[in-house]
Amino acid sequence: MVVASHLVRFLDPWYQQALPGILSAIRKAGPLGVQIFFCISGFVICRGMMREAAASGTVGMRGFYIRRAYRILPALTAYLACIALLNHFGVFNLNFVQFLKVGAFLCNFREFGPSCPWEIGHTWSLAYEEQFYLIFPLLFVCGRYVRHGGTALKTVCVLTPLFLLALVWKNSAVTTYLGYMLFMLAGCFFALYWKKLEPLLTSLPVPGWFAILLIVLAIGLLPQPSALKRLFAFVLPILICIVIFGTPIRRASIKSFFSNQGLAHLGRISYGIYLWQQLATANFGFASPFMTALALSGLTVILAHYSYRYFELPLIKKGNVLAAKYSAPKKVAGESPDYADDVPSKMAA
Repeated sequence: MVVASHLVRFLDPWYQQALPGILSAIRKAGPLGVQIFFCISGFVICRGMMREAAASGTVGMRGFYIRRAYRILPALTAYLACIALLNHFGVFNLNFVQFLKVGAFLCNFREFGPSCPWEIGHTWSLAYEEQFYLIFPLLFVCGRYVRHGGTALKTVCVLTPLFLLALVWKNSAVTTYLGYMLFMLAGCFFALYWKKLEPLLTSLPVPGWFAILLIVLAIGLLPQPSALKRLFAFVLPILICIVIFGTPIRRASIKSFFSNQGLAHLGRISYGIYLWQQLATANFGFASPFMTALALSGLTVILAHYSYRYFELPLIKKGNVLAAKYSAPKKVAGESPDYADDVPSKMAA
């Protein structure tokens, strides 16, 4: 969805005039794709910590950050090095402060320093991700105790982000920031309550699931009245999580699609695709760079494949080994490998 959104950005004005509605929907597919990823990311990160807490009684944050650093920084550094080289030869016109802004994961803040141009501007979504990693440990600790707390505590914790978003609605920058964070928080919410939510989602009728999917696409891709946008800001993260985690993989056709090894490999190398597609979809100055961008996007997949296999994967394994040194020892055999309900009481003991 992100690549498709980028492909149509620099099309010839003729396309813009002939197909305004279709191109507008395709352009909106990029932000919607990022929102879907944020929901998945929040769920996966929170679920992994829950398993670690259940297995050892605690969470090794040092190991968590080591794994994240070895996964994210090497590929990003390689991409920035390539951009810096092209910038040196005059292909781009970037300054040191802009590179520094990417390295500090601040491209999602237009208010801080110069804006991040197209070649590095896509790291705004990575910036949200990294900032979430900084505040997530506190959220995770609170979430574990909220999970076992009373109704009043749960209600306050669920409604507080919504009230904050409502209070700052007139501040577009703050509203946008909290709005994107809500997608990752929604993924965390589904992870914390997965034992209760999983039976409901797996029993969701296929027509109902498909209807919710259509609603998500309609909200994300079609224009809405301004009066509904505030409501959709709260509803869309939940609907996306329902669609993602309620995917009816019990049906053989859908299960075989998600079991496809080629698709799974695209998932493994998707971080590299995310980084390098920005060059493939840049403005090449032609009347219509659509076919050129498609060809370069294919090269992006090839580059991402070899980068993952020979550069990223060895470093990921090294990061896992290093992180294991700081992980808490596992519990004795026989204890639940999942997030046991009595983990907080055992930790307190």
